[in-house]
Amino acid sequence: MIDLYSKVVANRTGLDDRLCMLMEECGELIQAANKIRREVNKYTDIEEPVDRVSGISRGHIIEEMVDVASICEQLEYILDISEDEKNHIKAHKQERTLIELGLISVQKERKL
Repeated sequence: MIDLYSKVVANRTGLDDRLCMLMEECGELIQAANKIRREVNKYTDIEEPVDRVSGISRGHIIEEMVDVASICEQLEYILDISEDEKNHIKAHKQERTLIELGLISVQKERKL
């Protein structure tokens, strides 16, 4: 369900603006993710490197994730993307990932 804020912003700004904003926010999310990778990768001798992520970096990636999610919600409204469409694609991608990880197998139907 898309909230009133997203509808108002989407109607006021339009598709091109939201796409540009999505690119900007995705870039910021990539930078935040890369900063965490650098923090974690300098500690190779510990079992749980996530414990080495600073509160500042964690807060920054959360902020950028929320920004991207917000813009995506606005684009869902502009492009009239339904929950059913998203759920169908999500289920397909999740199944593909489980197959790639070897957690489930593909069972092909036998032809008689």
